[in-house]
Amino acid sequence: MTSIEAILLGIVEGITEFLPISSTGHLIITGHILALSPSPFLTSFEIIIQIGAMMAVFSLYFTTLYRHKEVIGKIIVASLPVAVVGALFYTQIKDVLLQDLSLLIWALGIGGVIFIVFELLYKKPFRIQQLQDVSYAHALGIGLFQIIALIPGVSRAAATMLGGMGIGVDRKTSVEFSFLLAVPVIVGAGGLDLIRTDASVFEGMWGIILLGCVVAAISAYISMKWLISFVQHHSFIYIGVYRIVLAIVLGILFL
Repeated sequence: MTSIEAILLGIVEGITEFLPISSTGHLIITGHILALSPSPFLTSFEIIIQIGAMMAVFSLYFTTLYRHKEVIGKIIVASLPVAVVGALFYTQIKDVLLQDLSLLIWALGIGGVIFIVFELLYKKPFRIQQLQDVSYAHALGIGLFQIIALIPGVSRAAATMLGGMGIGVDRKTSVEFSFLLAVPVIVGAGGLDLIRTDASVFEGMWGIILLGCVVAAISAYISMKWLISFVQHHSFIYIGVYRIVLAIVLGILFL
């Protein structure tokens, strides 16, 4: 992998990691455009550079977490379900699910339809409008939705945002909770991959990995700021349409 390829993948990862549009799907398209051959290093690179994107969350929400430390406990509770399931089925997720392109495409398209239907039919008022008002029970509920995102193409952000809104959390707060909930998941996935992947896979490539992480952090920060502004003035219908179009494009290219 060259430095230019690492930068491009870092940009794509950072922009899409926190948007409910499947970062995995976009990385696959980018890899196809760059003619990157599938390899253990490429798979691990795409997992590890998420740590760079995670740093953008700290830069945006350090003050919030410092003032409302109880939110940290709720994030931990919400992370427990996916941590258990992810650890138990790590091999199947990385070596089977992440390699099943047709599954990813179907999940993208179906997820897009669900976004549109949810926005058109869900009319209940949102009772929770601040991060500190999310209860431990709500946090656990959102965490259970996150398990669905272990299926490639579902998108962790999509599952947690829709899950939060479904239990009465408003759009902006659901988005922010989803951002924070990404931190333990990303740390866990990246750490687990580093532990379980043969060290020889990374030999001579740490500079490339660091470059990808830095670029992902910068682009993720910009993407998060944009999404917070977007959801305060628009519904997720646009996201749903985008996911369907992306699924069609992927289907044409790869199926």
